Amino acid sequence: MGSQGTIVPLEASAGKFVVREASELVRETFRVYRTDIRSFLLIALIPQAPLIPLSFVSQDDLSTITILAIAVSLILSSLAKGAMVCAVSQSYLESPVKVDRCFGRAWARVLSLVLSAGAFILAIIGAAVTVIGVPLAIYLAIVWFFSNEAIMIERKGPLTSLWHSRELVKGRFWKVFTIGLVFGLIGIAGFVAASTASIILDAVSPVVGNLAYIAVLTALAPIMWIGATLVYYDLRIRKDNYTIENLAQEMGEA
Repeated sequence: MGSQGTIVPLEASAGKFVVREASELVRETFRVYRTDIRSFLLIALIPQAPLIPLSFVSQDDLSTITILAIAVSLILSSLAKGAMVCAVSQSYLESPVKVDRCFGRAWARVLSLVLSAGAFILAIIGAAVTVIGVPLAIYLAIVWFFSNEAIMIERKGPLTSLWHSRELVKGRFWKVFTIGLVFGLIGIAGFVAASTASIILDAVSPVVGNLAYIAVLTALAPIMWIGATLVYYDLRIRKDNYTIENLAQEMGEA
């Protein structure tokens, strides 16, 4: 279906802003990934960079440096997610994906990205501490999921982005839940594959096992992040009749 309710063949809708169902969003995610797989992988690799040296350190030697590396990796993950939003947008605007420019844009919004991610994580953990709070944690994870897109595209603040994400999801919670479940299953399958590869290769060399684990997770991350941005587009298309021209204006490409 097109944004005006007209039927658009799936093949003809590739690279265009039309409303899509869950299966179409998954298919479009892989199409976007293939358009510039090297750039998307590079963006996903950045958060893993601090963790790679740890593969060469004995488990007995892990200490404060491990905690520091994980903290840096989490900050870089916020930057990478912001950069991925920019990269997907560049892809749709038929511009070449420029990784340095995407990270530059994300760096300009780093405080909002990190604070939003921190509030998101703390709220989810806080809600999930008790069994009763698990449904609330799931609810928050879904309605706040598009804060990165709100920050990078609409220039929302760290808390405003969370509330704005909730407004986008309002009325379409179960649709987003279903799509999230599909991508979640893909993520679980990838995690199982990464863990299996790590265990098998660990018998040969712990270093090789850890590097294989990082490699699989790096390849998997763009699927989750690209998919999130496409669902964000879909929500805005349905709610605001969002167009490519609107995206170009918000990204400063018009």
